[in-house]
Amino acid sequence: MRNKKIKFLLISTNKGYGGNYIPFGVFILDSYISKKLGSKIDIKIADQNCDNLMAVYKKFNPEIVGISFSTITFNIARDLAKQIKEENPNVIILVGGPHVSAVPEYTLKFEYFDVGFIGEAEKSLTEFFRRYLKNKKITFNSFKNIPGIVLKTKEGIYKNQKLDYIQDIDEILYMNFQKLNGENYLRKNQMIRALKPLRTFAVMTSRGCPYNCFFCASSVVSNRNVRFNSAEYVINYIKLLYQKFKIEGIYFHDDLFIANKERIKKICQGLIDCGMNKKIKWACQVRTEVVLNSKDILSLIKQAGCVQFEFGFESGNDRVLKLLKGKTASVENNQKALDLVTDLGIKVFGNFMIANYSESKKETCDTLNFIKKNLDKLNFYYVNAAYPLPGTAWWKEEKFDLQNFEYDRLADNDINPKSYCKYWTDKELKVQLNKINLLAYNHISIKAKIGWLLEEVFSRPGYVLFRIFHYLKMAKFAYKD
Repeated sequence: MRNKKIKFLLISTNKGYGGNYIPFGVFILDSYISKKLGSKIDIKIADQNCDNLMAVYKKFNPEIVGISFSTITFNIARDLAKQIKEENPNVIILVGGPHVSAVPEYTLKFEYFDVGFIGEAEKSLTEFFRRYLKNKKITFNSFKNIPGIVLKTKEGIYKNQKLDYIQDIDEILYMNFQKLNGENYLRKNQMIRALKPLRTFAVMTSRGCPYNCFFCASSVVSNRNVRFNSAEYVINYIKLLYQKFKIEGIYFHDDLFIANKERIKKICQGLIDCGMNKKIKWACQVRTEVVLNSKDILSLIKQAGCVQFEFGFESGNDRVLKLLKGKTASVENNQKALDLVTDLGIKVFGNFMIANYSESKKETCDTLNFIKKNLDKLNFYYVNAAYPLPGTAWWKEEKFDLQNFEYDRLADNDINPKSYCKYWTDKELKVQLNKINLLAYNHISIKAKIGWLLEEVFSRPGYVLFRIFHYLKMAKFAYKD
């Protein structure tokens, strides 16, 4: 019995893209731990988007469960942990993700969470299992010096502040494709809005972001420690995905995919040289200033197969924009980047936020006017109701109450948003938000809508009904007095 493998169920509670969003965190942890301790641990992955989590748990019957969650899914993670402990009180429940990293002491006060991990957890979680394998129990003295670990003690919650990041992220193996359910993640989808639905696969090829936006919790996990996979690693990964799954599209989920100019030049040239630019189209997230500093390589990026840039324009008002993204951001830069990219023939997906901290209704009008002015240049856009997250500058400024914060309301951001801005009531925000997003959906051509319907109606009729119902609710709220 001593040599029997530990059964470890790794759960992602994060949601997105109607089930096509790949939970990078849990797949990367699986890859890393399996590489280091593969013969000693049996790891199974479960995903909130496409699995019945309790059914998976009961069938697998693990000794240890790890739950990754964000602030938006905090209540889901708590309810799940409670159900698991009621099923088997002896199960050890580990937790990690952005919310744990932002407020570890508060999170571990919940009785059904046993151990937490802050920051990037590959090394610390692997070390946890090394020590656990020795005596099959958790003691404070044996585990307290693991970087980033959070433990419960009689005196309260203990947190090891030291973090241990992997600097050369090429050492992390590609995800275990045998655990990748193609029915879940390789259906045709519209992660790339510029094209008809494709078999698009989302990947991450870097970690961290050098910026410190007022609303963004990215630095909570990465601590602004920016690292990139090498160009060779990225090219080989794309080739492998194409050979194995015949993917048609790649969505680069990096915070700033093109920030490292020399790396992106090598990636683009490599895709051209191996002919992958003719087989795969791709999209990426970008920042205005980075694009304006990359004018000399934009044509190369397009030639390499890029069809869409996703910008975080956020606001059409300079004061609000500088509050959100820093002094280098400006509406003028947003406009210049939008004009430059559309003139080149790369499509643009624009993200915006309204009802930001201290944003007046007049300032919000500037955002709406920016959208309307550029409606023909925005291939698609979406406007979100701004909300605070633990660990962000906004959260620290307002000093929100962790105990009484309505976490579930964050998931209702588009249809039933809550206003965290003193100038907007919930009702006013709901009407305005749905009105401007309805304009985005109505702007999509009839041809594109019919194409989407024909593509999805036979493979995912339930999802089609959900989207139609969503649109009708949006229209109802948009013109409600």
